[in-house]
Amino acid sequence: MHNYHLYHRDVVFENRIRGITTRGMNDMAAQLVKYRTMSHIVYSHINVDLLKVTQHLEDNSVRVRWRINMIGGLKPYLQFWKFFNGQAKRDFLKTIDGFSIFYVGEDGLIYKHVADRMMPDDEKSLLENVNAKLATKLAGVMGFILPAATSGGLLGLGDGV
Repeated sequence: MHNYHLYHRDVVFENRIRGITTRGMNDMAAQLVKYRTMSHIVYSHINVDLLKVTQHLEDNSVRVRWRINMIGGLKPYLQFWKFFNGQAKRDFLKTIDGFSIFYVGEDGLIYKHVADRMMPDDEKSLLENVNAKLATKLAGVMGFILPAATSGGLLGLGDGV
């Protein structure tokens, strides 16, 4: 059972997996109950594993990395003999990896919950900048001529080629 006493009454639940944002504990609870109910209808077995939980004091957040393991559809019921030899996990198991960020207020209650399918990469912009510089250097080393805005040619040669 989900402990809703941890949430602020006006909690914001930003579900980036489905693209839905709800405000208020009642709306968030209704959304979670809807997901739980639909999941149990579609899937025959569901298990949630918490992979990592970290506390970040700089922004008063708790970050949780999780995985949902599901065995679903009618296939497990129609091909039940595969469960006896251990082949079922490979054939029927579906997983969703994701993370949640819980922002905790001064009162100790969660005022915002962000759920997403993949972890944010803090170094992504740094890597993109390094990759762009590296591509330019490689192009220069390999002898490629990059097109210039003032040149008339396709390859920047200035001869209209």
